Amino acid sequence: LCVGIFFVLPETLFNWFEVQWNSYVCYIYYVYFSMVPFYVSTYAIVVLSIDRAYVIVKPLAAASTGNTYRYGLALSAWIIGCLLAIPYGVFGLYTEDNNWCQQTFPNKLVILYADLSSIIIIPVIVITVCYIIIIITIRRREMNGFMQQRNNNSHEACSADARDTRISKAKIKSIQLLFVVVFAYILCWAPITIAAILLYHNNEEKGLWFQVLYLLAPLNSLANPLVFLIFNKKILLSKTKKRRQK
Repeated sequence: LCVGIFFVLPETLFNWFEVQWNSYVCYIYYVYFSMVPFYVSTYAIVVLSIDRAYVIVKPLAAASTGNTYRYGLALSAWIIGCLLAIPYGVFGLYTEDNNWCQQTFPNKLVILYADLSSIIIIPVIVITVCYIIIIITIRRREMNGFMQQRNNNSHEACSADARDTRISKAKIKSIQLLFVVVFAYILCWAPITIAAILLYHNNEEKGLWFQVLYLLAPLNSLANPLVFLIFNKKILLSKTKKRRQK
């Protein structure tokens, strides 16, 4: 949503209505704040992966956390995003003669590899480690009978088993959801990042294929809500039925 509001929508409106850029809009908005949501959306997924691993490994400790912990997760993604976008703000350039706003880096290859590391490599490594921890933890608990029904005839034990099963299914579903979100993210962002580096080394002009890949990256913001709707279709169907009944 932030990518659409801060990057796609304003730039589209400026181009459609031929609004003249000025130095304030260029330096404050275009070269800096338009890049922040890209990094925030990336590290929000990283933070969620770390949180899911923490919930699986330390379920009791995670259950006892309050709003401070949740706000801290969201805030950490925004802080990282604001810090990583600083180079774009520092190397912004506004040309008053032709009313042009752009980023001019002394060494473009450095920023390309920095983006490749910060947008693809580091997040994928952290997320992969989190998933390995999650899979190992769940596997160990399955082997130890943590998620299996215990042979006990008491009513309280059966209730506890059913509750553990529901919790386990909910956790596994959230992990599957996060996995699809991560896959959609890599599918949207990896092509344009790798293409930009290849384009730099080959010194070729940007063709139609590059524009298609460039448009593919912001589509990740549309993919995430669709993934959530698919995984929570029961909630969507129930709300639709209630509206029809009214």
